[in-house]
Amino acid sequence: MPHTITSSLALARTAPKSVAFLGLRAVWLTLLLLISQGAWAEPAAADRALGAAKQEYRVLKLQHSIGKQHVQTGQWGAATSSFLAARISAIKMSNQLSQLYQENVDSFQRGLYRDGVSQQKAIDHTRVAGNNSKVLEVRLQMLSQQPSLQQNQIAVEVELVKLDHSMLLLEQAMIAAQQ
Repeated sequence: MPHTITSSLALARTAPKSVAFLGLRAVWLTLLLLISQGAWAEPAAADRALGAAKQEYRVLKLQHSIGKQHVQTGQWGAATSSFLAARISAIKMSNQLSQLYQENVDSFQRGLYRDGVSQQKAIDHTRVAGNNSKVLEVRLQMLSQQPSLQQNQIAVEVELVKLDHSMLLLEQAMIAAQQ
């Protein structure tokens, strides 16, 4: 019987500590769960890549616009230079969109988003924008070789409209993924 009393006393002394520990652990796990479910993703790298791509796109459009003005005034050499500069911007933009694609995929794989469907759409729109940018590179190369050919001018305009649309959808999806 003395053994039973000693065991009971030892259990009584550790029970409050165990209950307190379990209670603290339950509170900690609950807080951790609540925080992890509503955690904001860290989209800084993707946002920087998107910002860089958008800035390069503005430069590309400006160079293209200058090239079109040269075409209207018959300055073919200057038009060629402007269209080649726009093509270089398209190449840079393609590289930035490739980086953005990697960042968006990484965010998706690591669960750094609030809306998974929108994050997947951002990945898809990044891929489309990258493809549009690569096609634009080719069209600008063709336009720089034959700046007076209206078919080339129209082809570039069509690709710019497509790229405008895909960039808009991309940005909207990235914003929605974090809301």
